[in-house]
Amino acid sequence: MIVMSDIVTIYLGLGSSLGDRLAYLQSAVDGLHRPPEIWVKDVSPVYDCSPVGGIATHNFLNAIAVAETTLSPHAVLDIAHELERATGRRRARRWDDRTLDIDLLLYGDEKIDTDDLVVPPLSLTQRLFYLVPLVDIAPDLIDPRSGRLYREWMNAQADEEDVQPFEGTLRAPV
Repeated sequence: MIVMSDIVTIYLGLGSSLGDRLAYLQSAVDGLHRPPEIWVKDVSPVYDCSPVGGIATHNFLNAIAVAETTLSPHAVLDIAHELERATGRRRARRWDDRTLDIDLLLYGDEKIDTDDLVVPPLSLTQRLFYLVPLVDIAPDLIDPRSGRLYREWMNAQADEEDVQPFEGTLRAPV
């Protein structure tokens, strides 16, 4: 695992469309907080969202976790993938239903473009299932690629996605 010396604020998108969706999201929050180099600070409200991409058939629960870390972006990605595998996640088809999906959305204000990791993802400014909980938890957050506030991106979106508040909540570790 690659550890850096500086503490970086990261935002992670959490999603689940199969099984006990809320329990899978909570397991992600708890699992992200387990390594000593990651400290989950807050979790957004949970949203019930229509599937995007034309393959998934079940609604997703989506939320955003805010954490601090001394790990490299790729080390955070490795932990996210391990947590997904622990829930039985299979990467058979892109945009398919899944038990758990953890996306590294922001790593400080860095722009990362490698073969296996793009941060922020290019779809971040186009997907309400990311934008609504992100703006909920950090209304003044600025997109490092465009310099625009994420709430501006959110307000510019067409209502093609159905994103509704969900009654269940997630708890950030103490």
